Amino acid sequence: LKQLISNHLSSLVGFEILSNSLSKKSYSDILNSTKKENQNYVQLLNPLSNDTEVLRQSLVYNAMEVIKYNQQNGESNCNIYEWGKTYQLINDKYKEEEHLLIALSGLQNDEHWFNGKQKSSFYQLKGLVESIFKILGIYFNSDIFSDFSSWDEGLNYTNNKTKLARIGIINSNLSQEIGLKEDCFVAEIYWQALLSLVEKQKIKFKSINKFQKVFRDLSVMIEENVEMKELLNCINKIKIPILKSVSLFDIYRNKKNMQGKKSYGLRFEFLHSDRTLKDKEVDKIMQNIQKNIADNVSASFR
Repeated sequence: LKQLISNHLSSLVGFEILSNSLSKKSYSDILNSTKKENQNYVQLLNPLSNDTEVLRQSLVYNAMEVIKYNQQNGESNCNIYEWGKTYQLINDKYKEEEHLLIALSGLQNDEHWFNGKQKSSFYQLKGLVESIFKILGIYFNSDIFSDFSSWDEGLNYTNNKTKLARIGIINSNLSQEIGLKEDCFVAEIYWQALLSLVEKQKIKFKSINKFQKVFRDLSVMIEENVEMKELLNCINKIKIPILKSVSLFDIYRNKKNMQGKKSYGLRFEFLHSDRTLKDKEVDKIMQNIQKNIADNVSASFR
C-alpha cells in the first residue's frame, strides 16, 4: 500500500524526501503556544549538537527546512512528500507512530505559456489528500480548525472518532522565522490509522445505473459566518435516498447590496436506481430542502 501511494504521489507531487529523525528542540520555541510540546520530546542522553538533541515529534519542521534549502539554492517550487516516524514521551510511556507528510510551496508546475504562474494552493493539497483516501476506500469527514499552533488554519480529517490527517497553511510567523520565501501548505497523514481502517474495508460492486440523472440549482443567501457544512447538515438531516451529491458551483459577494452576507450556488444531483424520476417529486424534495435550511439557518432563496 505504501508503494501504491508513493507511486501516486510521485506522479502528482514530485519528489520523495528522507530527513533525519533527530531534530532541534528550539523549533517549538518559535511559537509560544507550542512550548508545552517540550515536555513530550524524547531527549537524547548525549546529543552531538543542538540540531540533533531530540527525536522529532512531527515531520513538518524537517520538511520546511528542506523547502528552505531548495529555495536558497534556486528551486523555488517545492512539491515533496515523506514517510517517517514520530516519537513522543507521554506520561513516561514512549509513543511511536508512522506518518505521511505532503508539503507544497511555490508554483504548482514550472512556468509555461499554457498555465502561467499557478501557485500551489490549499485546494491542490486537499485534492491530493482526499485522492489517497479514495484509493484506499476510506470514508472521511472534515472539520475546519484554527487552534493548532503550527498551522494558521486548515482541516482535520476523521473517520468516526479516528483521526486521519491534518492539512492547512503553515503558521506565517513560523514560516518567517524558519526563512521560507513562499506560503507553505502541509498535510500530515496518520498512516497507522489509515491502515487499521483499510483492513476493515469490504469492496462492494454494483451495476451502472441506466436511468437519467436530474439536476436542480439553488441560490442560497446566508450570513457571512455560516459555513458550507451547516447547509450540508441541514440537507442531510432530511435523509433523501435519491440525492446523490450536493456541490458548490458559485460564491457571490457584493459589499454594497449584501453587507455581511454571501450567496452560495448549490447544485443537487438526483438519481433513482429503479426508474426515471418525475419533476414533481424532485420539486417537492427541493421545497423540503429549502424549508429545512430556512428553519435552521437564516437564509433566503433565489
